[in-house]
Amino acid sequence: MAARACPRADASFSQSKDFHFALNQGSILTEPWTAVLIRLFAKAGVILLEADTMLPAEIRIDDEDVLFQKADQCVRALWYLGRKSDMALAAANILGNALKDKRKGVEEKMSDMSTFLETELWHDLDDLDEAFDVDCNP
Repeated sequence: MAARACPRADASFSQSKDFHFALNQGSILTEPWTAVLIRLFAKAGVILLEADTMLPAEIRIDDEDVLFQKADQCVRALWYLGRKSDMALAAANILGNALKDKRKGVEEKMSDMSTFLETELWHDLDDLDEAFDVDCNP
C-alpha cells in the first residue's frame, strides 16, 4: 500500500488543470484518513523493522533486503503525507532513523562475520597442508 500511495514521476495528476496547483503538490485527504494512514504506515514500518520478533514464524520474511525495501516505502509514504501533516513528517523522521540504525546494525554484523570468517575460522587450517604430506600440484 505504501508503494502505491507515493506519487509516481510519470503520473499525469500533477499536470491536471482541473485542480488548484496547491492540490497537485500533495495528498488530497480529509480527517480522519490522514491520521489513519499515518498510523497504518508507521505501525507497518515498525513491524517490518522488528519482523524477527513481532511476526509469527509462518508469515515471517527472512530476506532483510525485502523488509528494508518495504519499511523504506512506509517512510516515503509518511514523508509525502508529511507535506500536509507535521505528525506524518515526525513519524517519517523517527521511522527513517530507525531504518538507518537497523541497516547499519546489519552491515556491522555482516562486517564482523566477514572478519571472523577471514581471520579466525581459517587461521589454524593453514597448518593442515603440511600435516598430510600430499602434493596437490600436478
